[in-house]
Amino acid sequence: MRETVVRWLGAMVVSMTLAAMTVPARAEEGQAGLKEVQLAAGAFSRGLPVPDWAQLAPLPTLSATGKAMVVHLADTHLQASGTPAWVSNRVVQANDSGLLGRLGQVALQFNPAYQKLSLHRLAVLRNGQVIDHTGTVPVRFLQREMQLEQGIYNGVITASLVLPDIRVGDALHLVYSVVGSNPIMGARYSESASWEETTPVLHRRVTLLSPAERRIAWRWIGDGRGTRLPEPVEQVQAGLRRTVFEARGMTAVDIEPNMPAYARPVHWLQFSEYASWAEVGQWAAELFQQPESLPTELGPVLARLRALPDDEARASEALRWVQDNIRYHSVLLGESSHRPHAAAEVLSNRYGDCKDKTLLLVGMLRALGIEADPVLASLRIRRNMSGMLPSPDVFDHAVVRVRLGGNAYFVDPTRTGQTGTLARMGQHLEDAEVFPARADSQGPVVVRSVLRSEVFRNTLVERFTLDAFEGDGQLDTEMILNGLDAETFRAALPQLDDVQKRQWALSGYDKRYPGLALVRGPEFTDDPIQNRMRITSGYRVPKLVREVNGAWVMNYQAANLRGSVLIPERITRQFPVLMPSYPNTLQYQVQMRWPESVGVVNDPSTRAIESPFFRARIESSFRGRDASLKLVFESLAPEVQATELPTLIEEVRKLDREVGGVLVVGRDEIKREGLFGLGRQSAMDKMRERLKVTVQATGRALAGGRLTGDDLAEALCTRGEAHADLGEAALGLVDAEGAVKQVPESGRSWQCRGNLNFSNGRFDAAVSDFSRALVMGQDAFMVHYRRGIARYYQGQLPLAAEDFARATALQDDESDRLYARLWHAWTLRQLGRPLPEDLERASRVSPTGDWPRPALALQAGLLSPEQMMAEVNKKSGDDQHMALAEAWFYLGQHLKTQGQVERAADAFRQTVSKGMTVYIEHVAAGFELQPPFTPR
Repeated sequence: MRETVVRWLGAMVVSMTLAAMTVPARAEEGQAGLKEVQLAAGAFSRGLPVPDWAQLAPLPTLSATGKAMVVHLADTHLQASGTPAWVSNRVVQANDSGLLGRLGQVALQFNPAYQKLSLHRLAVLRNGQVIDHTGTVPVRFLQREMQLEQGIYNGVITASLVLPDIRVGDALHLVYSVVGSNPIMGARYSESASWEETTPVLHRRVTLLSPAERRIAWRWIGDGRGTRLPEPVEQVQAGLRRTVFEARGMTAVDIEPNMPAYARPVHWLQFSEYASWAEVGQWAAELFQQPESLPTELGPVLARLRALPDDEARASEALRWVQDNIRYHSVLLGESSHRPHAAAEVLSNRYGDCKDKTLLLVGMLRALGIEADPVLASLRIRRNMSGMLPSPDVFDHAVVRVRLGGNAYFVDPTRTGQTGTLARMGQHLEDAEVFPARADSQGPVVVRSVLRSEVFRNTLVERFTLDAFEGDGQLDTEMILNGLDAETFRAALPQLDDVQKRQWALSGYDKRYPGLALVRGPEFTDDPIQNRMRITSGYRVPKLVREVNGAWVMNYQAANLRGSVLIPERITRQFPVLMPSYPNTLQYQVQMRWPESVGVVNDPSTRAIESPFFRARIESSFRGRDASLKLVFESLAPEVQATELPTLIEEVRKLDREVGGVLVVGRDEIKREGLFGLGRQSAMDKMRERLKVTVQATGRALAGGRLTGDDLAEALCTRGEAHADLGEAALGLVDAEGAVKQVPESGRSWQCRGNLNFSNGRFDAAVSDFSRALVMGQDAFMVHYRRGIARYYQGQLPLAAEDFARATALQDDESDRLYARLWHAWTLRQLGRPLPEDLERASRVSPTGDWPRPALALQAGLLSPEQMMAEVNKKSGDDQHMALAEAWFYLGQHLKTQGQVERAADAFRQTVSKGMTVYIEHVAAGFELQPPFTPR
């Protein structure tokens, strides 16, 4: 971009030259470091005539506009013939005292290594007067090292001019030119020029002068809407083509907050003489040509790498060697702005920039027999590069593409702290378009991680324990970071002392829970192989719960989801809003162990929210005194279009309603103790009370006759399933039949009738209903799972096994997958088939871990029945009672598989005796005990 005096332009429309290629991926642009320097003779001049080739627009007549600042004239001239050059001719007026600083200080940038700056005119226009400062304005030449703290010196000089006596209403007339271009760009011409500004522009013109025989393409780039973009006017004279773009009365562009970094709110003109991306590839391939052999100094390093067991290990270690042993530093003068230094020079200096380190790493990998290429990237543009003209100006960074086993890995040798395999390393260019520096490159390619869902994942688990309602609570937290998050934390951790670590662990929690105290940790467990960081802490929480309207309430907050969605203050806008969490999957889980007097039995429930912007799954359960909620949030889009913001807000509100933020125990959920402890209620007793209340409440709602559609179907199904849970399956089926009859278009109706048909032993009908529910879009996991059980008792074991396998594949939540895997395991055993590899692997994960993992280990032969029951007996109270209701059923299936029919029947009778009528295991055990009882 060639209006460098316009300070607002910043990163939006900066000159996209490869001279910025060395920006390290780990760093953002820092504050400018300034140092006054002396220029060589001839690098700067003032007062010379404007070059003849530039036909400047005449000075405009200044008139009142009512605007605080207005650009009366923005006239840019580009020359592609001979030595590339450009001239800027501007008239800017300030009508507000707060803007006089912008008018009175001019900053012009150029690179004296290959460019010359000329100040042709600098004058103040005031009430018909012309106050000429061209020959008198003081000029200071400053090195503006934009990324000095990252070790980058790009050689750009800022000419700083400060004008005296600037008043409200003054207009500044500035004409200057820059002659010369980086020789590394070669003979082909490529350039760009800004168009709109954040202030009104009354007259805008861009002119390109080029030899008539050279075809230089042009293209408008930008996302701004409502702007009329002019077609050029061309004139050919004396062998030169003059192409002019011109507009008047241009309104100011509003740079809206929270846009994606790659948004283009202002238009700009791109010019390029490159006919195809293949030509850019040829240019880039020449820059990154490898020498025939690497320096002998690398011999021992390569020998050590060759001794590693496979190519992935060799590639990972080669990357780490370059990252750790070659310091990041860059001096961008002349051709070194683009051409990487030779490997021997980089090794000798022990420093280099992104292109130097890329060339070195590519050479090492190729020497190891691993396919690798240098790749050009843009940290600013990132996306939609393919919509631009082919040009090397687009790129500002370099990385390496490694090909292994049919997969492409994009690795950055300028990063630090990366560990593990290539597939598990953090990726800061995810979804970006990059360009392989090869002679046969046909265009940009997209970066996408092989293990995307695992690398971009962040988990927070909060476990609360409360022994007495009026007492203090305990909070144990576990945070698991992967990929980039783990690498960032790993790099920062050594810089924190113990006090700072404790402050970090307290931040956020001390405001949410006043008086909270850190009693353990934080403890940091680094898994470099998986590139994962685990942080655990323990806290004491005074007054964890509060009494509200006869209920006990505990607040929680999914802190790792904070900021995952941006809702701008202004909904009416033109440009998209950034989705900060993309492409991450964020998982939050809260677990609450209430006092022993609490007894609730709620089957796990799952709700899903599907939107174009994110996918959320909320799972909740309450068993005995243990309540839990798990939220899995997957960001699906990098941005939200302005027109879609109302929809986003509604989806976020829906998610807020589902998540809630509070866990509640009502008075009716606290078990009665009875006199002297006699007549104490069980969780099952409380459950039956609540089910009866549900039947009565839904009955009243249905009797009112006001429910229709999905609400009617839900009410009928809720009452029907409550009847079934009370052991009244026949009554429940009447309601389910009514749901299908009244609302046949509801998938919930069909799934509900499938559940009730199953509870009544009508397996053929249940399978048919579940199949219909699946077609109508009901929760695929649950439908496959329930249909699999129905098919199991239908005698269709091969089809049942297929359903269980499908349910497992569809479910991300491991607790739900465990139950599907259990049914899958004994179904396969009864078919005489071996367990598939993924099921074997799952059974080996923590065999004595959280229930029901020991039951899966039993089915796989890793635990004995006695060992499994011992794990259940470690529990106590209602929790143990409910787990036993499941354990006896799983033991019965294990024994049936072994042909021990009588022992299996005894185990099923134990299941039924626990009275957990809401459990599928209770219902299924009843079917197992119906004659004839035979092993399958």
